[in-house]
Amino acid sequence: MRNDVLSYLYDIFLNSTGVNTDTRTVREGQIYFALRGERFDGNDYIDLAFEKGATHVVVDSPWITPSSRIIKVPDTYECLQKLANHHRKQMSTLVIGLTGSNGKTTTKELIHSVLNQAFKVLATEGNLNNHIGLPLTLLKMENSYSHAVIEMGASSVGEIDFLSRIAEPTIGYITNYGKAHLEGFGSEQGIIQGKSELYDFLRETGGLAVVNADDAMQMKKSANMKRITFGSSKADFIIRKLDNSEDEFLHVLFNKKIIKSQLTGAYNFPNIFAAITIGKYLGMSDEDVALGISQYVPQNNRSEIRKIKTNTVILDAYNANPTSVEMALRALATRKGYKVAILGDMFELGRFALEEHYRMLSLARELGINRIITVGELYMDVFSGRSVEQYITTQECIDGLSLGKPLRKATILIKGSRGMRLEQLLDFLDK
Repeated sequence: MRNDVLSYLYDIFLNSTGVNTDTRTVREGQIYFALRGERFDGNDYIDLAFEKGATHVVVDSPWITPSSRIIKVPDTYECLQKLANHHRKQMSTLVIGLTGSNGKTTTKELIHSVLNQAFKVLATEGNLNNHIGLPLTLLKMENSYSHAVIEMGASSVGEIDFLSRIAEPTIGYITNYGKAHLEGFGSEQGIIQGKSELYDFLRETGGLAVVNADDAMQMKKSANMKRITFGSSKADFIIRKLDNSEDEFLHVLFNKKIIKSQLTGAYNFPNIFAAITIGKYLGMSDEDVALGISQYVPQNNRSEIRKIKTNTVILDAYNANPTSVEMALRALATRKGYKVAILGDMFELGRFALEEHYRMLSLARELGINRIITVGELYMDVFSGRSVEQYITTQECIDGLSLGKPLRKATILIKGSRGMRLEQLLDFLDK
């Protein structure tokens, strides 16, 4: 893409009301980028974009003639990404980049909640963390934002490097290395390599890494670069987990003060620690940091705690991979009373799929989970037996549960990939 075209488009962008890639939500004064997908071609909808109020459209179809309102480029994806990077370079906003196998969105929301107590902060909406969502987030940046928390997702080696060069973070944090997107990364070593591309970028550009000192691999991969650490000991910021008998939520000790959260599950401790560390590094008071942690309430099917009749439901049905399922099962096992695990298939595991689904079922039994229910063909393929209740679809599960033993006075974990739609179980449990 030529620099003169980029400069011309950027001038148009500065006088627009923003950019959009979806004609269903185009608003008056926006620029519409016609992106291509496997089942659609945004170039086919430029007339609709104009009808909705778009001032300009960016296209890459050879059959469309450019005009004063139609900007033709070789690749609309590349154009969107270059425009976003160019805009980011004009801003004085401090960008915090975030990636990892598990806990990205929760950690992003925690950091956002903490920093919001003292600064004006832009953050990735939901999990719009890919080669489209990240540029769209950056293009919402204004100089009035002192900080931005940008989530970066990846399913193969090279993607985090690519996204880092668009967002150009000054500070970066990797939540963990876990067994997510094994199909794309190829192996656990591929996952470590891919996620560590954020460290590589920060090392190259003189940025700062925030590192969990209790994670040996994180410490190894962040060696020989500028970093700050957090952990239970031998770290720049000493933060400790507290045994909490007061309620079911996680409490931590920092600077001799108790900080209370509305999160459950020991796997969320590092997420809380990271948000505290970043807030303190950026000069925030202990009081503001504690307030930011305490005000964050998980939602969107991520580690939500819901009281439904006589049951306590842990709804974590937005995403699932072997690492996150194992952590959820271990957290469930620490709870008192009757425990139920409803597990949906884990996607994008490739040749590791059967092995990992079998391992999750074995772990659930080893942990003494009282009732194990699975939903999906992958779980069905790896096990059959009376100790596990199995269904192909969520609707079949609902139908089966309505005829079987009632779920009462139990702690119920609902954990599976988004495509399984396990959140549909909530209405059934509430009947």
